[in-house]
Amino acid sequence: MAGLAGIISNDPKTRGAWLHAALHLLRHASSTTTAQWQADALGVVYTAPQPTDQLDTAQARPVSLFVAGTVHNVAEVASRFGASQHAGLDRAAALLYAYRAHGLAPFAQLNGDFTIGLWDAGSKRLQLVTDRWSLRKVYYARVPEGLAFASEVKALLAHPGVNRQIDPIAIAQALSVGYPQDDRTLYTAIRLIPGGHTLTASLPPVPLTVEPYWQPRFAATARGTLEEQADELGRRMQTAVRRGIGPARRVAVPVSGGWDSRTVLGFARRAHPDARLTAYSTGHAHSYDVTLGRQLARRAGVPHRFVPLCEDFLARHAEAFVWLTDGLLGAYHGWGMDLRAAIGLDAEVLLTGFFGDALLGFWRRLNAPMTLDQMEAMSLAEHRLVFQERELAGLLKPGVYRRAQDATAATLSATLRQAQAEDARDRAMVVNLLQRQRRCLSYPLTMFCSHIRVSASFTDNDLVDYALTLPPAA
Repeated sequence: MAGLAGIISNDPKTRGAWLHAALHLLRHASSTTTAQWQADALGVVYTAPQPTDQLDTAQARPVSLFVAGTVHNVAEVASRFGASQHAGLDRAAALLYAYRAHGLAPFAQLNGDFTIGLWDAGSKRLQLVTDRWSLRKVYYARVPEGLAFASEVKALLAHPGVNRQIDPIAIAQALSVGYPQDDRTLYTAIRLIPGGHTLTASLPPVPLTVEPYWQPRFAATARGTLEEQADELGRRMQTAVRRGIGPARRVAVPVSGGWDSRTVLGFARRAHPDARLTAYSTGHAHSYDVTLGRQLARRAGVPHRFVPLCEDFLARHAEAFVWLTDGLLGAYHGWGMDLRAAIGLDAEVLLTGFFGDALLGFWRRLNAPMTLDQMEAMSLAEHRLVFQERELAGLLKPGVYRRAQDATAATLSATLRQAQAEDARDRAMVVNLLQRQRRCLSYPLTMFCSHIRVSASFTDNDLVDYALTLPPAA
């Protein structure tokens, strides 16, 4: 996958040594291209499997800007904020111009999967901006000389100043639901910048801030009949899929028969009729995922490839999967590694349906209205995939368990009760959007991005914005 690492430090020797080590750790494919960039006390390295996935930079003293990833609407945002003269030439210059005139406001309207960094050499201040869902993960840690950040935890651990103390709450959460929640990693010193947030840090080090610029807010304001709402949702979905495919002509769509993947496959066929689509399914030959995936491919008129799931996949892939994902996801997700190898041979972009059920899923369609307390209990039961609380008490050392006791339930409860929604079902959807998506989106993005570009169409801003206006009964 594309890798990013950076540090603010007044010590050029230490800065250069760590960036060199980080760059080595972030390279996961032989075809990877690399870039290095420095602006005063900020140093950045970047690596990507495809030459088109670039790190773009711009400077207008005293401010420097870098942008990595995909931004679909730079020209539109630039025009809205008076930077249209730059948009057609250089996206970094356009974003920097808009920032100098309007601050961070333009970035809240960007649509895509990206990381933006702003360094002010005058005030010695760094700001890091993630996309709404942190599709491009950015982790950070305080180091003696400043602040280090990277797209993978392993790169931060290469810095001698990063404490390796394990976070017991993150361990308990990973054992309960399959991933650390909120901004946690397995290490107390390393945190994730959540989606839709901006991190601000300075030299010399002062207390840093991590503040939201966007959060999902449900409000049943969509107009029209149910049919008209469905049509509008479909139009936005088709646009999202078209954006996700972009100029690619060889497109892979993993299908399981589920609602998410069949939706993406159908719209991909309509959005790009000239693209060479291939549907992929993995499992054993007679599993529902494979049989339904094959049927869907036939209905869509696209070729279908079956990638068998062999019983020794953990023995063959667990170590590599844990390395790729920094141990933040259960190794059983390593079943996708054979699929990753097959798709990486003949596709330019992969369309994943993950996130569709979180945005438009069963909480809204199948559950009757209920109280907040009832929804809290149901949400906890739905999210807890692995060990129950009584089992954690036996797995963890007593002192560790006392510190982490009921941490998973407390986090889910806080997210549910702080959600910006009136209906309890919509509140449960917010829990899925802000918590569960770390598992659902992280492993396909992490695995496949080391070879090809991955697009999660259900995260498109325009689609999300409209979905948040639909009534729960829709």
